[in-house]
Amino acid sequence: MSIPLCTLVTANFYMNEATRPFDDCYRNMLKVLDIPCYMVIYLNEPLYILVKRYRDERGLGPMTHYIVMELQHLATYAYKDTIETNRAAYWPTADARAGIESHLITCNKFSFVLQAMENNVFGTQKFAWLDANVGRDGRKISRDGFTCEDFLRMLYKCMDDQDDRLRLQIMGVCDKKYKEEKWRREYYERYRWLVCGCFFILGMGAKDILQALWAEFIKDTNAGYGHGEEMLYLRVLDDYYDRILKGYGDYRDIVHNVVNCNGSLGYIYDHIICKYRDHGYHRECYDCCRWVLRSLDNYQVVDYGYYCKILFQLYVSSYYHKHEETKLWAETFARYVKQNPLFRKEYEKNKEFIDTQLGFVGVQVE
Repeated sequence: MSIPLCTLVTANFYMNEATRPFDDCYRNMLKVLDIPCYMVIYLNEPLYILVKRYRDERGLGPMTHYIVMELQHLATYAYKDTIETNRAAYWPTADARAGIESHLITCNKFSFVLQAMENNVFGTQKFAWLDANVGRDGRKISRDGFTCEDFLRMLYKCMDDQDDRLRLQIMGVCDKKYKEEKWRREYYERYRWLVCGCFFILGMGAKDILQALWAEFIKDTNAGYGHGEEMLYLRVLDDYYDRILKGYGDYRDIVHNVVNCNGSLGYIYDHIICKYRDHGYHRECYDCCRWVLRSLDNYQVVDYGYYCKILFQLYVSSYYHKHEETKLWAETFARYVKQNPLFRKEYEKNKEFIDTQLGFVGVQVE
């Protein structure tokens, strides 16, 4: 398989045995190091020797650029004292595994990628971020682990994305009231799983989205909050809505779901589609349903139970978001009931309610 014209950026720093033992720190990134692609790796000295040897032994040395640095040279390190003060006063999501150093590295990923884009040592138009700690066989981002071929196929599917787009995976839904300053303290009272910050990919023209995420880190840190990078996306997801390409699913669905839906329909329906609906976020619900249905229509995933549920939710969300399409989706639903016995079986489980709802646009199931 040829090499995609994409620079993969990652980082790994050994801090101390209490945060993560050295052997775990190294072993958990081996799956990333196996990937035969252009790679920029930020790391400190103890790891550099082993990582370089590993990539060299696999013939990947010429495709790898190393930036060896210490924690105090991170862009986020300028906020270390502020974060310590914040956490002394307000750290409701306190976790011994997420110390100051870990937080600084995690939130520095936007700066890492921006720097890699600026230097562009491999002359690529696309850049991706991948957390180094993907675990054994990459199971943090793929339920059964992933092969290098799996990962490269995923990258190739993103190569035709427009240059000013950023692609990532939506993991959950959060009340948009938390975008307002007055609700920010409550927002950070617990960790709210919003996106899978482990992986994203973008073109050179999407630098401004990363700069906006970096600005969110600074803004919330200076306001006294901030306990992880995924929560920084809440305002950015709306501000750049049409330029963020979204996959949907849990962390362990990333490799297979970040571009097309290849499974986990139950998770997507229960934790994303239904929550969009319940919050009244009809645009987001509509887009998620369309994304899933493309794969169902192409038989990438076959599940008539969820096909029926999601097509109905598409009809409902279109009623509020794209009303001119509402009757089309109602008629599509009625046609599927008529033509597909397996779809009809699912429809009959909730026939009375569905008939009532389709009746609002004058569509009747035969």
